[in-house]
Amino acid sequence: MKCLICRREFFPKRTLRTLFVEEPVFKCYGCDRKYDIHPRVSVLPIQNYQLYLISLNLDEKVSDLAFLHEMNVILEDLLRKTKKTDTILWIDEFTEALYQELEKLDYGNIYVISVRQPIFLV
Repeated sequence: MKCLICRREFFPKRTLRTLFVEEPVFKCYGCDRKYDIHPRVSVLPIQNYQLYLISLNLDEKVSDLAFLHEMNVILEDLLRKTKKTDTILWIDEFTEALYQELEKLDYGNIYVISVRQPIFLV
């Protein structure tokens, strides 16, 4: 396989348990350690509900596709914990204009997964 970050060829580590399991790997072991994500959760108030902003804080030079496995884990966790009336959004960058538009919605709690750290919350 080819790492989506450093473009080097690598072979994913296999064990007897994962030998016949087809699990896509998009980054090599070195890039996995170097570009580890640390999600940051911010809770912002909106009308009668909460807006949960989950920022992945990825570097702009790094491809978002390399972190699909980590993003999938976060999304599965959210789907287990949320109610049917809650909204989940996946965006590249969370802006103040988007926050003002989301304030107008009255659907329930809103979970926003943002790839980049929003500037206006820093």
